[in-house]
Amino acid sequence: MRKISIKKIIRRDQEISDILLQMIDQSGEEIVITDEQNKAIIGNVKSANKIYHKIQHQGIDIGTLYGSQAAKPVADFLQFLVRREDERRKLGTEVLDLYKEVNLMYNFTSKLAEVIDQKEISKLTIDEAISLIISDGALVISNSNGDQKLNILASYGTEIENNESLNSEAFYQKLAKKEGGGIINDYKMENGNIISILYSPLKAQKHNLGVIVLTAKGGNRYMAADLKLLSTLSLQTAGAIESARLFEQNIRDAREKEAAIRALHEVTSLFVPNEFIKNLGYNQITDVTLGDSVEKEVTVFFSDIRGFTSLSENMSPEESFEFVNSLNQRIGPSINNQNGFINQYLGDGIMAIFPKRSEDALRAAISIQSDLQDHNKERIKVKSDSIRMGIGMHSGSLIMGIIGDEHRMDAAIIADTVNTASRIENLTKHYGASILISEAVYDGLSAPDQFNLRYLGKVQVKGREKFLKIFECFDGDLPRQFELKQSTLEDFDTGIQYYQKKEFTQASNCFEAVLEKNNSDITTKLFLQKSKLFSLNGVEENWNGVERMVEK
Repeated sequence: MRKISIKKIIRRDQEISDILLQMIDQSGEEIVITDEQNKAIIGNVKSANKIYHKIQHQGIDIGTLYGSQAAKPVADFLQFLVRREDERRKLGTEVLDLYKEVNLMYNFTSKLAEVIDQKEISKLTIDEAISLIISDGALVISNSNGDQKLNILASYGTEIENNESLNSEAFYQKLAKKEGGGIINDYKMENGNIISILYSPLKAQKHNLGVIVLTAKGGNRYMAADLKLLSTLSLQTAGAIESARLFEQNIRDAREKEAAIRALHEVTSLFVPNEFIKNLGYNQITDVTLGDSVEKEVTVFFSDIRGFTSLSENMSPEESFEFVNSLNQRIGPSINNQNGFINQYLGDGIMAIFPKRSEDALRAAISIQSDLQDHNKERIKVKSDSIRMGIGMHSGSLIMGIIGDEHRMDAAIIADTVNTASRIENLTKHYGASILISEAVYDGLSAPDQFNLRYLGKVQVKGREKFLKIFECFDGDLPRQFELKQSTLEDFDTGIQYYQKKEFTQASNCFEAVLEKNNSDITTKLFLQKSKLFSLNGVEENWNGVERMVEK
């Protein structure tokens, strides 16, 4: 018999060529196939790696396959084609059947390429196997995580599952551990029935993924050709299951990585507010770069606990920390609920930004002062000192951005608006007020009449040449103090007008009228004192009513 040509086997049949090319493509490796003269049939000899397999016919080399372990399915398939060609020459009547089998294998390979789920792959395998090989029952069993525990991925028929001797993990473990497939004809079951068993382990690389098992009854016996076909199916199935597992593992890894990044992002956002990042035009902190900045018109809000030094004298460092932290937890929601965000915690103080409307900041301040009143009621019950807080705010332009160097970056806000807001907050001590706002904040209010405000005149804070017009908002005062300030508002406003026009006697009369009704009005006491002093000593001719602050 003349020598078989592997070149002719491959090139005379386009479908075989397609199958080989698809198998090579699925392997992901550089595979080269040459003929007996080492001339390339598929691939480029110059790019070939080490020889993986010699293709032989009757002990004679008829070709060479270059590649790695991943080339095993290709090598097995080529050897199968050689054996098939040999049998064809011996038994020409078998050619058509074998051709059909190859065609079915091609279709099977195409189907496997379309799915990535282990159970779907296993079901396709059983469907293909029972269409090619006589069987009354079938199982695809896999060790799910590379361990020794086997799980049924797909099944057909009930004969196997209903028989205790076959429905034993130890039985399948034994089959799965075998190096190659096998045939067990005339197997006697517990119910006395005789069946035949055909099996092939699912081998991928150097490890075992499970086993494919077929059974047949009624006197049917399996033959070598059946085992060869099942072995080819198992090779394709094992590769597909291996890919599916790798895909699933990649998905799990990606999800774990995503969860870790999400957790890191959530933690980081507690240090750098998401609102800050969004104002820079990004959705997450990992997108920002050194030097990113944006100019915004905002309202800057500062708060500070009055007399914190005295309050903390009788506290341990841990108690002081708990005190400030507990208070900040009450303040935060009021700011967030009014479209603001806390930019920085300053020990016993807070700096917040309100990027939308100035009235958001004012409403937040009122809410905080009201909540503080409720908190003080609780403190009084346990005989603790009441807490007072001053809040100041100013509206204007500022730069929000990322500063630092390649080793350390930080979110920063830079502008005179910030310094001015801080100075206004400090003025709450001077005026004895709980909330002070600048004229810029006042002008930004869509409906100033919705708030209870008192104009306090003009102030030149330290570090600024231009004066500021300051307003007190007493909506957050204690209910009794609020009522008194509201009822004396007309006298107070008239007194301020006289004061600004240097008519200090009339101003004093107005302020005294206020104090007759509200003797605890610290702001009015301040203006009365100054009015009497200026009435007695006079003022400079160029005095313009500006209060000049020499301290921060």
